[in-house]
Amino acid sequence: MQVKTPLLSACLLAGLTVVNLPASPIFGVFNLSGNITVSPTTIDWFNIGLTPTPQTATIGAGDTGSFAVGFDATTVTIMDLNTSTEPVGPTFGPDQFISFNAFPLFPTLAINMIFPGYSPPPPSGLTGCPGIPFPPGPVVVGQTCTPSANSPFTFTNTQGGQSNASFTFAGVTSDGGTWIGNFSADFTVPYQTVLEGLSKTGTVTDTFAGTITVTSGSTPEPDSWYMAASGLALVLLSLGTKRFFRRQQQ
Repeated sequence: MQVKTPLLSACLLAGLTVVNLPASPIFGVFNLSGNITVSPTTIDWFNIGLTPTPQTATIGAGDTGSFAVGFDATTVTIMDLNTSTEPVGPTFGPDQFISFNAFPLFPTLAINMIFPGYSPPPPSGLTGCPGIPFPPGPVVVGQTCTPSANSPFTFTNTQGGQSNASFTFAGVTSDGGTWIGNFSADFTVPYQTVLEGLSKTGTVTDTFAGTITVTSGSTPEPDSWYMAASGLALVLLSLGTKRFFRRQQQ
């Protein structure tokens, strides 16, 4: 019975040390995919076939760092964007952007930057967005186009009469880190056709894929209450050990 006092104190110290030690800031890379609907002023995310269907995306394979275990095939909630509150170019917010549905206590990602699209100088004799205004102009592989100064999308015509759109976002994590995300959407038609459809219907819907890289902030210092609790456990351990050895010597 006498052995239990120091043993209990040691267990108390171990429990405090393991349970209350602050977690390390998140870091690493994760991939996600889903569906996206774009209008001239909004970006709406949704994942067909999942419940709830709005504002979700699925994490893919190949994740690293804090996302290497347990995140594959889980979903995130990804908030819609509007140019009135999340403008292209200047920093804003930060506004809540991504949370992890399978891990509700995991740090979240907030967005504070939408980078403007960028079009390199077009091939000789072509303008940056041939065919705008419509009807569509000539289609050339390698053409790039950013529809306007407040657009985050860079369209590029690719082989086989196809095209893609790329866009980049950035922000901060709730535990003091930063992140940057590179997204893309692929189309089976030239971007001139995509933009013509946008002008007629007001929206474009497609699948998207994204890769988000999270960089941790500095490691936080242990909280003062944690240090005090650890100190108290050490005192209890010391007192219990002394009492144990005095009784053994009697």
